[in-house]
Amino acid sequence: MKLIQILNQNRRDFKGKYKCEFCSNIDIDKGMDSYDDNYYYQEVIPNQVCTKCKKSTFSEGKLHEKTKTKYPEGLQL
Repeated sequence: MKLIQILNQNRRDFKGKYKCEFCSNIDIDKGMDSYDDNYYYQEVIPNQVCTKCKKSTFSEGKLHEKTKTKYPEGLQL
């Protein structure tokens, strides 16, 4: 999955819109389930499984794009 839009953000928690690189399915967080830090962008998002085709970036061996966080790493809000 790939983050394509942040719909709502409160501090580091956000609601995001994700697109599958394989079938172009769009998934949206049900609540404020996403977190704005490097670990989330580098490990969690690429491991998210698409609800339609059941594939993830890492399961298919695809490289993920580096995404920049809104706040610097280590900043406490």
